[in-house]
Amino acid sequence: MEAIWERHRPTMLARVAVLERATVRASAGALKPALAEEACTAAHQLAGSVGTFGYARASELARELEKRLRAGDAAGAEPLVSDLREALLQAPVVADVRTASPMPPPPPPPARAPEVPRGLPLILFVTTDSDEAQRLRAEAARRGLRADAVATTDEAHGAIRRDPPAALVVYGQAALDALNGVDMPVLLVARDDGLPARLAGAQAGAVGFLGPDATAAAVIDDVGLVLELASPAAPRVLAVGDVGDLDGVELVRVADPQDLPAELERFAPALVILATPDARGLCAVLRADRRWSALALVVIGKGEVPGADDVVTAAQLPGRVRMRLDRARTHVALAETDPLTGAGNRRASGAALGRLLRLAERNELAVCVVVIELDGPETARRLGTLLRRGLRGEDVLGHFNDRTFVLGMAGVGREAAVDRIDGVRMRSGLPFSAGVAQYPVDGRDLESLYDGAERALRTTRHAGAEQVVGAGRGSGTTQSVDVAIVEAEDAAAALVHVSLTERGHRCWRFSNGASAIDMLGGDEPRVRAGVILLDLNLPAVGGLELLTVLAQNGVLRSSRVIVVSANDDPEMMERTRALGAEAYLVKPIDLPLLAERVDEALGRRR
Repeated sequence: MEAIWERHRPTMLARVAVLERATVRASAGALKPALAEEACTAAHQLAGSVGTFGYARASELARELEKRLRAGDAAGAEPLVSDLREALLQAPVVADVRTASPMPPPPPPPARAPEVPRGLPLILFVTTDSDEAQRLRAEAARRGLRADAVATTDEAHGAIRRDPPAALVVYGQAALDALNGVDMPVLLVARDDGLPARLAGAQAGAVGFLGPDATAAAVIDDVGLVLELASPAAPRVLAVGDVGDLDGVELVRVADPQDLPAELERFAPALVILATPDARGLCAVLRADRRWSALALVVIGKGEVPGADDVVTAAQLPGRVRMRLDRARTHVALAETDPLTGAGNRRASGAALGRLLRLAERNELAVCVVVIELDGPETARRLGTLLRRGLRGEDVLGHFNDRTFVLGMAGVGREAAVDRIDGVRMRSGLPFSAGVAQYPVDGRDLESLYDGAERALRTTRHAGAEQVVGAGRGSGTTQSVDVAIVEAEDAAAALVHVSLTERGHRCWRFSNGASAIDMLGGDEPRVRAGVILLDLNLPAVGGLELLTVLAQNGVLRSSRVIVVSANDDPEMMERTRALGAEAYLVKPIDLPLLAERVDEALGRRR
């Protein structure tokens, strides 16, 4: 709630400014009809929204101002507007803690995974189910992995000290909390796979999440993917001449200097060591070729060698190679990272997404590509920071342009990805929409998946609202949701959305009546909702007209309508009931009551 209010507070105060202008003009006898109507709308919107945030006094003042403006009696109302502004600058007073709990902090970044040793890495499972432990061991052995299993977290700590595993798989949130802080990738297998459980797992440091129905094969699939993505390959070093062994690198030896160009093309090394009498000539050749002009060159010898980065003795070589490789990695990171958001740039993240899809194909895993579009580039830095904090080790984040992020999510299905990104959107209060496409059902390469996510994203633009939508739900396909929120007021819609999604309901929001008619009505609706929450004060097509059309089109045979309006006129309530509305709630909204009414309506529909 706090984040949503901070996002919309400037809009609320701008409406107060409209009321200030209108009341001053009214007192001077110079209030024009256009400003009077604008002020009435501002007062109506304030009365319906701010009370839900805990500003009950401000809501009452706005309602009184609306009545006086509509009656043409706004002269002398400046003190009411002053009180309204002062009320909105105070801390809110919220009666029900369920609607006022602070926004959960973004999950911390996953713990940095240690490098996995060569050979057979060890996976440690923490589970009290001995049969499951046996299945996990067998599946791991089949994949060429060592596996061990323990039943308690105390046993796990002891096993980690004796033989540090490459990854830890923990069954249950309590065990994960007890092992929080271990320096290795941790995957959580939880008793439920809802958003709160996923958030709790991420906050405790899990880099992967599986639900209660995960098979042993699925668990090992995720382990293998996490290890492959979290453990970078050793850097390649190409050596010409007699060079001893070097730890921590993949060393490629070239016996004949004549073979150097071909081996450079074949292996693309991060560094070249020249331990040969003709090192001076080889340096000149490499620096003259634009393909290799920036390559780190280390010469074993004495004196100055033009073009070499370092001239060292054999004893100095290991330390100097490590230094040069660290510097090269830093240069690559700077070249591949967008400085504004910290995400990978388009070239680097595109390559990483390609690698992720190849891994998914090899391991037969789901991968989702998410295209996120901002309402404006000014929020890119904040969203980039938030997304990076929530990344698991196997995820890929790219900043393609000033308004577009692309996210690759490994081992996650489309519905789970939609829920996860929508949770980020609602908790953060940042204005963005997103489309989600899943490999391989929506495409088998990055281009087709990007296009699928982009097409899904276009349906959110058509609806005129911020949404997260899965691919395959465009024209000709109906998206089924629990609740359609038809509300022009962004702040009110955001609060309702958060309240209902936290109870497990899937929601779709429309910001105007025209888009609601277009997508909810017709023989083949693009959105079918169990419950429609309908505000009456809508642009383009008003709430009453929308309700009339929905009744005529037969939508109310499968959808229940709950009107939520700042208008408390009994005659209006009767009109909506006559048109088919099931209930009429007066703003400001009591969120727990609204949620109960929605649950009741969904239960009756089922």
